[in-house]
Amino acid sequence: SAAPARHESARFDVQVARVGSAEPHVGVVAAGGGPIVGRAAVVERLERALDLARAGRRQMVLLTGPPGIGKTTVVDAFLARVAACGEALIGQGQSVEQYGSGEAYLPVLEAWGRLCRDDVSRSLVQELQRRAPSWLAQLPSAGGGGRSGAPADAAGATTRDRMLREMAELVEAVSGDRLLVLALEDLHWSDHSTLDLVSYLAERREPARLLLLGTFRPEETMDGSHPLRAIAQRLRARDRCDEVRLEALSEADIAEYLAGRFPDASVPRSLARLLHARTEGHPLFVVNVLDYLLREGAVREEVGQIVFRDTADALPAGLPESLRRMIDRQVEALDEEDRRVVEAASVAGVDFCVATVAAALEEEPDAIEERCEALAWRGRMVRGHGVEEWPDGTVSGRYRFLHALYQEALYGRTAEARRVRTHKRIALRKEAAFGERSGEIAGELAAHYEAARDAQRAVAHHARAGDNAIARHASHEAVDHLSRALALLPRVPGTDRERAELELSLLVKLATPLMSTRGYGAQEVEQVFERARVLSSNLPSGPHLLPLLRGMVSFRHVRGQNRIARAIGEELLALCATSDDRVAEVQAHYGQGALLYDLVELPAARHHLELALGLYDPATHPAHVSRYGGYDPGVACRCWLAWVSWLEGQPDTARRLGEEAIALAHELGHPLTLNFAHLASALVHLYRGETDEAEAQLDAAETISRREGFVYQDALAALSQGWITLVRGRGEDAVRQLEVSLARLDATGAGLARPGFLTLLAFAKALCGRLDEALAHVDDGIAEATRTEQPLHLIELHRAKGEMLSWSGAEAAEVERWLTTAVELARALGARSHELRAATSVARLWIARGERERAQALVAPLVASFSEGRATRDVRDAAALLA
Repeated sequence: SAAPARHESARFDVQVARVGSAEPHVGVVAAGGGPIVGRAAVVERLERALDLARAGRRQMVLLTGPPGIGKTTVVDAFLARVAACGEALIGQGQSVEQYGSGEAYLPVLEAWGRLCRDDVSRSLVQELQRRAPSWLAQLPSAGGGGRSGAPADAAGATTRDRMLREMAELVEAVSGDRLLVLALEDLHWSDHSTLDLVSYLAERREPARLLLLGTFRPEETMDGSHPLRAIAQRLRARDRCDEVRLEALSEADIAEYLAGRFPDASVPRSLARLLHARTEGHPLFVVNVLDYLLREGAVREEVGQIVFRDTADALPAGLPESLRRMIDRQVEALDEEDRRVVEAASVAGVDFCVATVAAALEEEPDAIEERCEALAWRGRMVRGHGVEEWPDGTVSGRYRFLHALYQEALYGRTAEARRVRTHKRIALRKEAAFGERSGEIAGELAAHYEAARDAQRAVAHHARAGDNAIARHASHEAVDHLSRALALLPRVPGTDRERAELELSLLVKLATPLMSTRGYGAQEVEQVFERARVLSSNLPSGPHLLPLLRGMVSFRHVRGQNRIARAIGEELLALCATSDDRVAEVQAHYGQGALLYDLVELPAARHHLELALGLYDPATHPAHVSRYGGYDPGVACRCWLAWVSWLEGQPDTARRLGEEAIALAHELGHPLTLNFAHLASALVHLYRGETDEAEAQLDAAETISRREGFVYQDALAALSQGWITLVRGRGEDAVRQLEVSLARLDATGAGLARPGFLTLLAFAKALCGRLDEALAHVDDGIAEATRTEQPLHLIELHRAKGEMLSWSGAEAAEVERWLTTAVELARALGARSHELRAATSVARLWIARGERERAQALVAPLVASFSEGRATRDVRDAAALLA
C-alpha cells in the first residue's frame, strides 16, 4: 500500500532486492541516496517480535524517539522486508496533529482502508461485513457508509465497547490464516479512542498472529494527562509491550551512511567526524546538513573522491532552511518565558548551567532552575546534564540542548545587540566566579568577550588559552587561539608601542605550534618570523628574544638555509653565555648541534648535542614545550646523536640511542616528540638495512602525524616508506610514492634532506630503466645540496652518479671519477659509514677489471675499523666483497 505522508523526516524510498535464494534484503535510502544505518539491534528486536507473532502470540512494539530520529525509516524498512516475503497482511495508518479533538480511530481506519483497497479477493470486506459492520460503515472506500443497509445503520447505533469488541474479533479471525501487521505511527497525536483500542488489542489473551507496531515521541507524552504514557507503562508492566528507543547515530554509523551515499567515491573520515559533531548523530540533521553542504558546494564529488572546497574547519555553519523551520516551530510552541530562557541559554553554549543563564537574564537562579527542569522533564529543547560548581561556591544545575543545532537556531533568533550584552554579562559573571582560576576557562571567556566586542579582554584570554593548549600538546588549538588574538589586536586600545610589544609576544608564542602543524619551513611560519624580527629590532631585548632566535634557527635549518641558520645560532649561543637561563642554553646547544650534523661537522655536532644533554633535566620538559615548542631536547639530542654515531661508524650505538629516544618520548607523552623519535629510529634501521623494523617505526610515526595533523612529519614518513619500497625492489611503486611524497614535502616549504630524497627517486627510476631521468635527478640533487650547503647528501649523490653511469655503459674512467669523489668527500667529512658504502662501489668496479689487491687495500681497513655493527648490511656487503 502507498505510504502516508511523513511529518518527521526526509522522504525515504524503499528498495527490495533478492540475493540468490536468500530472504529479501531491505535497504532504505534517503532521497539523496544512502542506506539505513545504525539500526541493526532495533530491526533484530522487530524480527524477534515477528517470529513470536507467527507462532500465534500477539505482539506489540513501540518505537520511540524525538522527531527525525528515524522511526518512520525503520518502520518502512521493516515492513518492506515483511512485504517482500509475501506472508503477511500489512496495514499502515498515521495520526495527525490536530487543533482540538481529533477524529476517532483515524489511523486504524486508514490502515483498514488500505488493506481493503489492496484486497483483490474482497475477503477482508466480507469479514468486515460479518464481524465488524460498525467499522465497515466508516470505510466508504471499502463499500460502507454511502449505501443503504446494515452497515450505515450499525454506524449510527454503535457504542465504544461494541467497536472494540468487533475489531478484536475481526483481527483474531483475519490473523487465523495469515500474519497481520498493523503499523500505527505518531501515536502521541492519536485520539483517545485509538489508544483504547491499541491497549485492548494488546491485552487480550486469545491467540492471534498479530504484530502491532507503533511509533511516538516521548517528549509529547511527558504531560501527566496524556493517556499514551499511562497505557505504555501499564502494558510494559504486564509484559504486553516492548518499547524500543532509537538512539542517535555514532560516527561509525555516519561513515557507513556516507559510504552508501557515495558508493563510487572515497569519502574522507573527517566528513563523518564533522557531520557527527554538527548534528550529534541525529539522522534527519545528518541528511539535511549533508544536502546543504552539497548544495553550497562546500563538499563535492571529484574524480572518485569526496573533497572539501576549503578545509573541513572552514565549512559553512548555517542551518538548512528545512531544519530552521522545524526548530522554529518547536520554539514558537514554548511560552514566552521559556523562550527567553532557552534563547539566553543558547548564548551560553550547547552546555550551560543555570547560574550562567541567570546572569544573562539578570534574574534569580531558582526561577531559571524551575523552568529548565520543567523543559527537561517534558523533553523540550534541553535535558539535564548534572551539576556545576564554581570556585566561588556557586552550585547550579547543568543542562544541555538536545541537539547542537537547536542551540545554533536559537542563537540566530536572538537580536544582535542583545547577544552582545548577554555575552558580556556571562563573561563578567564567570570571570568573577573563577577569580584566580579563570585560566581554566580561558577559551570560553575569550569567546564570550570576543562576541561581546571587548577586544582587550578577548586578546588576553585567547593568549592564555593558547598557553594552555601548548602545555597540553594541543598545537592546532594553540594556533587557533593565538591567531584569533592577533586578528583582534588592532581593536585593542593603547599606544602603538604597547600593541607592538603585545603582538611580538603573541607571534613568538604562535611560531612553535605553527611549525608543528604547518611544517617547519611553511610560508606562514616565515611570515611570523619576519614580522617578529621587524618588531624585535625596534624594541628593547626582552624575554621574547631567546625563543624567537631559537625558532628562527629551526626555520632556516629546515628551509635548507644553513648559513643563515648558523649565524643566528651563534648569536643565540652568545646571548646564552651571559644568561642564567638553563632552558635557553639547552635549546641553543641542541639547535646548533642539529645544524652542524647536517653540515657534517661531526665532532662539533657531537660536542653541542652532548652539552645539551648534560644540561637537560626531564623536569624542564613543560618549559621547553611552552616556551620553545618543537621536539623535546632530551629526546631530539639522542636522535641526532644516533645519526652522528651511524655516520662515524657506530651502527649499534646509533640503534641504542634511537631506542632510548623512543622510551623517553613515551614517558614525556608529547606527540610531536614521539613522532620524531619514531622517524629518527626508522632512519637508523634503514641505514642498517633493517627494513621490517624501519617499517614498524614508520607506521607508528604516520599514525601520530595523521592523528595530530603534522604535515611536515607525515611527508617525511611517506618518503621513508618510499625508500622501503625501493629497497624491496618495487621500482614503479617506489617512483609513485616518492614523487607524490616529495610534492607534499615541497608544499611545506622544507628544503632540509630534499637532495637525499632526490637520490632515492633517482635510484627508483634507474631500477625501472629510466636512466636519463635518474641522472637528471642526481644532477638536480647535486646542485641543490651545493646551494643549500648540505654536504652530507653530496656523498651519496656522487656515488649514485657513478653507479648509474656504469649501468648506462659510460666510460670506466668517468664512472671511477664519480665513485672515488664520493669516497674522498666521505673521508674528508669523517662520515665513515658513507665512506664504506662508496668504497665498496669503487672496489666492485676495480674487481670487475681484475684489480683485486687494490680493492682489498681500499676496503679491508674500513671494514676492520668497525668495532660494532658487523651484522649491518653495508659491513656484510663489504666483507662479502673481500671474500
